[in-house]
Amino acid sequence: MNLNVRYLEEFVTLTEKKNFLEAAECLFISQSCLSKHIKKLETEIGVELFERTTRTVVLTEFGQMLLPYARKMVGLEYEFEKNVRRKIHQDSGNIVLGSIPSMKQHAITALIAGFLNENPDMTLQTIEGDSTFVKELLTDGKCDIAFLRSESSSVKEFNSIPYMIDYLTAVLPATHPLAKADNLPFEQLRGETFLLFPEHSFINDLCIRECRNAGFEPHIAYTGNRGATLIDLVRNGAGITLMMHHSARQENDSSLAFIPVTPGIYSYISLNYAKEKPLSPQAEIFVRYVKAHKRDF
Repeated sequence: MNLNVRYLEEFVTLTEKKNFLEAAECLFISQSCLSKHIKKLETEIGVELFERTTRTVVLTEFGQMLLPYARKMVGLEYEFEKNVRRKIHQDSGNIVLGSIPSMKQHAITALIAGFLNENPDMTLQTIEGDSTFVKELLTDGKCDIAFLRSESSSVKEFNSIPYMIDYLTAVLPATHPLAKADNLPFEQLRGETFLLFPEHSFINDLCIRECRNAGFEPHIAYTGNRGATLIDLVRNGAGITLMMHHSARQENDSSLAFIPVTPGIYSYISLNYAKEKPLSPQAEIFVRYVKAHKRDF
């Protein structure tokens, strides 16, 4: 018996989704292709894995027997691929760093430049994205270390080194009635038009939660990835935005007002690495460098 691990992965996904269309979309293949692969798997094993007399996906007794073994085989292949990638990184002298996008604003680019100047024999590749995306990279072994933003000074899933603290700021046109305030309670933002970072990003989730805590549902007219675009929209009268102070302060513009929200809402930038896997020698050197040069809290 020669079982195709890809087909086993598709089998596991189908049992979890319980629907051919949803499973096919999750696997980025057509429904007919998924059906053919399942049929080939059944032919190879010599038994039917799914009941064919029902509209929903129901495992046969043989399918139920296969499921724990299929999960184990798919998991072993995943672990093997992850360890191979890690070994390649270790042998190459290359460090793969995941990071939130605002690297310049949080002096991460300056940190990297200093590290490379001190270690000219090393190379460093960065992959940027929001904290949710970068967490997945680190969990999957697709980066060695990662700068993440969170609401506490450490991220429980990883070993964390605190790097910088930041706080939430409202960005308004200087002509806005609230522009002269020293700080802004969320209650005063009721009725405003919000321009925010994308749905499910760290700051978007934080802002929506705080608006709801203040008793209102925010009217969100625009979402986008780039802070500079959000600020330019504010400058042109499209609404207000909320972002972290270190990102907002890059715009030194008299046409805008930057006002901390109250009570203070803080976020923490930390350098993170996996708990269960040893760091490569190169990544260890980078971690030591960050510990020696991290920003004072």
